[in-house]
Amino acid sequence: MSKIMLVLLTGIFALSILAVMPTADAAKEQVAVARGTTASCVLASAHNYANSYTNTWSSQTVSGATQMRIHFTRIELEATYDKIYILNSAGTTIQTFGATSATSTYASGVWSSWVTGTSLKVKLVTDSSVQKWGFATDLIEYETGTTPPPPPSNVLTSGVAASGSLTGSGNSQMWTIAVNSGCTQMVASVNDPTGSDFDSYGKMGSAPTTSSYTWRGYTSSHPEVVTYANPAAGTWYIMVLSYSGSGSYTITCTLTYSTPPPSDTTAPTVSLTAPTAGATVSGTVSVTATASDNVGVAKVEFYIDSVLKTTDTSSPYSYSWVTTSYTNAAHTVYAKAYDAANNAGTSTTVSVTVNNAVPPPPSNVLTSGVASSGSITTSGGSFMWQITVNSGCTQMVTSVSDPTSADFDSYGQVGAQPTTSSYAWRGYTSSHPEVVTFANPGAGTWYIMVKSYSGTGAYTITCTLTYGTPPPPPPPPSGSKFAVIVGISNYKSINDLSFCDEDATDWFNYLVNSCGYSASNIRILGDGGTYYPQTCWGKATEANYKTCLTWLFSQSGAEVSFITSGHGSGDGSGESYLCAWDCSSGESGEDGSFYDHELAALVGASVASKIFIFVDHCYSGGLGPELMALSNKAAVFCSTTCTANGYGYDEPSVSNGAWTARFVHDTLQTHFGSSASTTMEEAQTYAASGYSHTGGDAAMVFDGNTGASFTI
Repeated sequence: MSKIMLVLLTGIFALSILAVMPTADAAKEQVAVARGTTASCVLASAHNYANSYTNTWSSQTVSGATQMRIHFTRIELEATYDKIYILNSAGTTIQTFGATSATSTYASGVWSSWVTGTSLKVKLVTDSSVQKWGFATDLIEYETGTTPPPPPSNVLTSGVAASGSLTGSGNSQMWTIAVNSGCTQMVASVNDPTGSDFDSYGKMGSAPTTSSYTWRGYTSSHPEVVTYANPAAGTWYIMVLSYSGSGSYTITCTLTYSTPPPSDTTAPTVSLTAPTAGATVSGTVSVTATASDNVGVAKVEFYIDSVLKTTDTSSPYSYSWVTTSYTNAAHTVYAKAYDAANNAGTSTTVSVTVNNAVPPPPSNVLTSGVASSGSITTSGGSFMWQITVNSGCTQMVTSVSDPTSADFDSYGQVGAQPTTSSYAWRGYTSSHPEVVTFANPGAGTWYIMVKSYSGTGAYTITCTLTYGTPPPPPPPPSGSKFAVIVGISNYKSINDLSFCDEDATDWFNYLVNSCGYSASNIRILGDGGTYYPQTCWGKATEANYKTCLTWLFSQSGAEVSFITSGHGSGDGSGESYLCAWDCSSGESGEDGSFYDHELAALVGASVASKIFIFVDHCYSGGLGPELMALSNKAAVFCSTTCTANGYGYDEPSVSNGAWTARFVHDTLQTHFGSSASTTMEEAQTYAASGYSHTGGDAAMVFDGNTGASFTI
């Protein structure tokens, strides 16, 4: 039976309904129940998740559960393209997140719809581009046949509108209202958004479902209004359920009495249950309270030293107090409870003593220029040291004096302990001592690992920091050529790529073999791997991007090239950024996102005579407008793999990015025979004419001087 037919059938019973039997249409709607029992359920995607990815996670099975739902602490998806599906144990989809912008991001968490059965599943499906944070869960809530009351925050007051929101078809929300003796009429009105169809169900004493209710509003009217005569005294439960659509709504339930009921003037009672008075606390402490009221508790507030810290709207009421940010001294704690009439009750104030032990200084802290001793007792063993680097440090020199019968290596990284595959620099030779010189280390705590490649024994380590501004390098001779080449296949935090290191290698070989570049004038920024054509200057962090480009663009009168391959992103409307190796977990004071305006600022200060820029990143076309607005744009020729809202692609047949393969292999090397006289205008025209990606994914060119030819 269709919903339109039901509108005709239910027009009369909207006035007064004593009992309704279940109908076949109840199967269409998501069953909604009141709040039940919670249990831990920790599921999570990778952060960020990968492209073209599908995976399904299952909750634990709760014996005896009739229905359950799951709580997401955070959801972040690419709207309309990437989706999370809530499935029942049979794999049937109950709810979808991500189908619209409104259901793709929940920074503060969200509950799923209720799912019938003893378990549920969460399925993530992503497309071939753009990665977001994904999801994480912490709880399930299940119901075993009993019907506990809904959250107290959903208590209605007669004649007063309350606001709610439903995230999609089948999603529901439960409300309650206290009805006293002598009530002659109940009018429930749900004002739902245009384009959606929200229904309402009412029942006295327990939560209604789509198959068990006293009255319901099941038309397509806006608002959905139900008038019910002579409702019995007691607690009425009203469920608002989305038959279709999503959005915010208001609900008003107006009660009419033959004799008006007395107003609620009774304040809730509230008591702290933890911590107890006089307790000594440290670390993270659970502050808990119990509260009760003659009608219903709306919320409980927690105060530390008379400062409101949090508000909890559902029992059990609690607050996680992180005491490490408080002084080691006495502090006061109390709770305050409110009901729907705004009556308030306050607990007894308790005094507790915060006592967090101050950790002793570590024994592995280095002092600049001072030798420290260590010992490695097993081949392959290691020891971690640390040193604080302040702003303005221009050089770090680390020397490890190991036994002549052994071979000890060193690895350094700021902000996190290095490994043999994740580091900012390393000393990996067989020299005695092992000495590494690293320019312009970022400010922060640097971790230095000494590791035995072979052998054992005692050693000394000395790390010397140099501060101050070094003298500027002498200007290069006329006609000199310099380059910075970046290729990032393996990222620190976001998902990896396949061929960016090969892109860097092929460009390096072309510049050296065909364009007269000296390898010593080329800095390569990579991802920590050893597959580059020469030793990398460092990892392609945002800080190293800026350091190397400052060096590149300071080459007065020189011809310079900046070539980069990796992830990219942006808002799709012109603001774009390159994803550095440390994107989403920045180092050295940066966030790992190298924006178009930051690149433009460095190019705008350049004293080079010619600037070639080649970018094989998604969204890279957004870099061009800022470059073409510079006063020195006549020196700039920039080629990008796509527009400001487009994507780059792989070409597995030649192990390259698609635009790099087309520009370097097909065009410069094959079509033009690696001729140094080939103009970039010629190369761009030929490469773009045979490039297989179009529309937003079409290659772009930004030529600051169309009246002159540009060569590299």
